[in-house]
Amino acid sequence: MLKDPSSRPSASDQLAALGWLHEQLARRGIAYWLFGGWAVDFHAGAVTRAHADVDVAVWLKDRDKIVALLVDGGWRHAPEDGEDGYTGYE
Repeated sequence: MLKDPSSRPSASDQLAALGWLHEQLARRGIAYWLFGGWAVDFHAGAVTRAHADVDVAVWLKDRDKIVALLVDGGWRHAPEDGEDGYTGYE
């Protein structure tokens, strides 16, 4: 999660990233689940607030494929201290 709200990507940028990620994962048949604030907004059918991140869950068995996909797409690994079952990319 971003510590400084002023460095937060816009909703448009986050939606574009989510669209790109969906296209890439769907093309490869990789299951994923959107959760957190964006999942609520998709369920509501409207952007209800600013979001600091996009939360996506994937199967551990797909980790290596997803890491390669993100790195090839220009994403940078951005781990946080104390991660437990998750990691971040920017």
